[in-house]
Amino acid sequence: MKTIAAYALSFASLCAVASAQNSSPAVTVARWPQDRLAAISLTFDDGINTHLDFVGPILKKHHLNATFFVATGMGPWEKRKPEWKQLALDGNELANHTVHHPCLLEQITPHSQDYTPAMFEAEIRDAALDLATTLNSSRGLTFAYPCGNMSFGKPQDEVANAALYLCYVSEYAFAARAVGSGAPVNPDDLNVLAVGDLGPTAGKGFPALLAQAEPAFASHNWGVFCFHGVGGDWLAITPEALDELAAYLERHPDIWTAPFGDVVRYMQERK
Repeated sequence: MKTIAAYALSFASLCAVASAQNSSPAVTVARWPQDRLAAISLTFDDGINTHLDFVGPILKKHHLNATFFVATGMGPWEKRKPEWKQLALDGNELANHTVHHPCLLEQITPHSQDYTPAMFEAEIRDAALDLATTLNSSRGLTFAYPCGNMSFGKPQDEVANAALYLCYVSEYAFAARAVGSGAPVNPDDLNVLAVGDLGPTAGKGFPALLAQAEPAFASHNWGVFCFHGVGGDWLAITPEALDELAAYLERHPDIWTAPFGDVVRYMQERK
């Protein structure tokens, strides 16, 4: 005859089995799609002619897509809209960089110290509307802060205006790229309105650009490149440097190279 202790042990075992059968299975989602090593985004600021003349063909050659943060009032956007639309049709992301690119740097005009809150909101809103209308899309936009500045107005108003700036960005974009952190982004520690980049790229060749990306590879995180001119315009790199970087990324499919907005979407859905 079984003892009470034996019955108790048998009952406990049955309960454990039943509990295991009824519990939800543990589910994990890959850090990056298809369990790839890391993520890289190539982003290009201002919406300038060299993006159409050099960057677009290089990306197409290497079967890559990137993000173009366009300042819609700078000229190339209006003058070459069919080409920008083709970039989007090819799979690239066109995103918001305001209308006139106001920031706090003295050498940049218009200077954002001269802006009221209403004026600055219009910079973000009007660019967003122009992009959405041109692209005939309601998918949602991302944003990049001109010059990396995250405030506007007179010096005494900059602290209060920083909160307004974030409010405006969040109303017209679901994520925003900042500048200056120089480090890859951990997907488990994402500040969606201030995603840092890998640092300055102007004048760098392929070896230096690859060195910027290597910490992202090593840590299995997300590296965001911020470029301006390519083969001309300002803060430029050479087309050859970009071509070598793109060729490297094409040869390494274990690195997920994707537009900025696509990476943010994946990170949020993964959570």
